[in-house]
Amino acid sequence: LKEVVVNYKKDKYSKKNNPAVIFMEKLRARRNLYNPKNHDYYSFDKHTKINLGLNNFSEEQKKNWIMKKFSFIFDYLDTSEVSGKPILNVSVKEKISTEYYRKKPHNEKELIRGNKSAGIDEVFDQESIQRFLEDVFREVDIFGNDITIMQNRFVSPLSGIGENYYKYYLTDTIPVEGVNCIELSFVPFTPESFGFTGRIYVPVEDTTLFIKRVKLNVPKSINLNYVENIYMIQDYEKAPDGSRLKIKDDMTVEFQIMPSTQGLYARRLTKYRNHSFDAPQNAELFNQEGKTILAENALYMPEQFWNDNRQIPIKESENSISKMLVRLREVPAFYWTEKIVVTLISGYIPTREKNSKFDFGPMNTTISGNPVEGMRLRVGGMTTANLSKNLFSRGYLAYGVKDKKLKYQAELEYSFNDKKYHSMEFPVHSIKASHSYDVDQIGQHYFFTNADNVFLAFKRQTND
Repeated sequence: LKEVVVNYKKDKYSKKNNPAVIFMEKLRARRNLYNPKNHDYYSFDKHTKINLGLNNFSEEQKKNWIMKKFSFIFDYLDTSEVSGKPILNVSVKEKISTEYYRKKPHNEKELIRGNKSAGIDEVFDQESIQRFLEDVFREVDIFGNDITIMQNRFVSPLSGIGENYYKYYLTDTIPVEGVNCIELSFVPFTPESFGFTGRIYVPVEDTTLFIKRVKLNVPKSINLNYVENIYMIQDYEKAPDGSRLKIKDDMTVEFQIMPSTQGLYARRLTKYRNHSFDAPQNAELFNQEGKTILAENALYMPEQFWNDNRQIPIKESENSISKMLVRLREVPAFYWTEKIVVTLISGYIPTREKNSKFDFGPMNTTISGNPVEGMRLRVGGMTTANLSKNLFSRGYLAYGVKDKKLKYQAELEYSFNDKKYHSMEFPVHSIKASHSYDVDQIGQHYFFTNADNVFLAFKRQTND
């Protein structure tokens, strides 16, 4: 081939008479016109799969003295479909659900029909993990004015102030799933501002300017809570009446907590089908408390249920997580590290490996101290939902070496909601009776921990 020289002259960007800006304004003018929630009712089925893992594995890591004990994990490596990096899946979560929307009076419900998970995080509090994942993978709607990601507000490319925030370019005409589409690209004027770089694809021959695909990335210049990269792809299809129906939502986040350490990888892939604008047959669903409703036996559905309802296939590497964990726990260093970490985080030690009816704890209150009692020794625990889903009891006995007095507390609580494991699971709707005899330290009442937490003993001063 002969030499090819490409000369580039940088033109000054202008919003005035810019065909890309005009095209964007037309898209923005139609963003609410085809909203499926314009109907009185709207429902759809969705399948969500969340992968958590470690990314960017390399052959060099096999030589690491720590990794030599765990060399078998390299048999379970996968490849990221987004970045192409080698990854090790450590957790896979799946959810089959149906979402219902009612316009008047406004109400939205999600009925979870199946929920399953496998991975290293099973030993932790699943509600806390779920809240974290919901914050990381908050659903992105580019048809609004702003988008919240990692508790930060980003300006949508279709926002009313979009033309003052983004540069828009008509960059190409390319096929998307066999349909020729106009590619509208956009970047923030300022790379450090909370906006997106990305592309919107609109079919060339569609006079309604229906958006078929959206690609979003977060600029690397943004300092976003240890986040290295965020990739998002959303696909839509047109309903017979022109409404846009989301059929795929794919979001990948890559974290780097500290330089030169193993990166973290998280991906949520959701697919949607069976969109309907008819009133649901189980309309009484809208009268139930909470936005999320867990169907009976949703946590224990057989494999046939997943085979019949799964829209996203499960890879062999994802199916092998349980086998990998079995091998990991055969290594004493991993087994005892996991036990210690779980005890420190959860605060309780179950009396049985599975289906524990009574847990000892909180363990961080076993030994503590204060000026009145000197060294304080305490033992206590609580019953779990494996004994009763509605009736719970908890209590403790404590003894002060200095004042030589025995303290105690006994508590009985009835929850009007069935609980999965412990009584404080959200939402709390209960009645409680409690009796205690203990030292009351004025001004030392804590909302999120116990007054006799061992770590508070290090900072406690004389009471005067």
